[in-house]
Amino acid sequence: SSDVCSSDLSDTIAAMLQKYPFVTGKFFQEDRSKVQSMVGRGEAQMGLVFGDSERGNENFEWECLGQLRYCIIAAKSSELARLPAVTEQDLIRHRQILYRKDDIRYVLSSSYWEVNNVFCAIYWASLGIGWTIVPRMIMERMRKEESETLRSLCILNMEQIKMVAGNFFLIYNQDFARREILDFFRRDLRGRCDRMALDLGGL
Repeated sequence: SSDVCSSDLSDTIAAMLQKYPFVTGKFFQEDRSKVQSMVGRGEAQMGLVFGDSERGNENFEWECLGQLRYCIIAAKSSELARLPAVTEQDLIRHRQILYRKDDIRYVLSSSYWEVNNVFCAIYWASLGIGWTIVPRMIMERMRKEESETLRSLCILNMEQIKMVAGNFFLIYNQDFARREILDFFRRDLRGRCDRMALDLGGL
């Protein structure tokens, strides 16, 4: 899915090819509905999506790998960064950079810019354009990579704000013949979810 942190998925593919060098395939980033459609029709063997499971499709299986947590970020030079903790009222008074994925929109401020790319939202926040809500796993990845953009950003203290977590699913076609490949993806992605501070869960 386009929402998935592609660098982590790429790491899983690289690790798989170390063990199974004979495997070939295709890698696409698409929205949730397209991923589900491709796996359901057999055009793809597996996919990663965020959201809630949708029972009733008999062509593929769902497996929850964990819950995706979010954080609120703003430029270190912003007024929000100087607050010991932020409230919804604080956020309402400042411009929001709205990262929209699929049809999910979490709008607080009446003053906002909407983007459909999470890295654009993060970069704009670093420029002081506004604050934004992004997956915590992406911020953790950027920290590990010592991103220049991250140096200009602050993760806000949001103890007083209730954030909704989204489920992180592996979906796969029931006719997937190479179960050892599927099992490898399952184990490796669960391990990466754990290291990326995701709260693991089950269906």
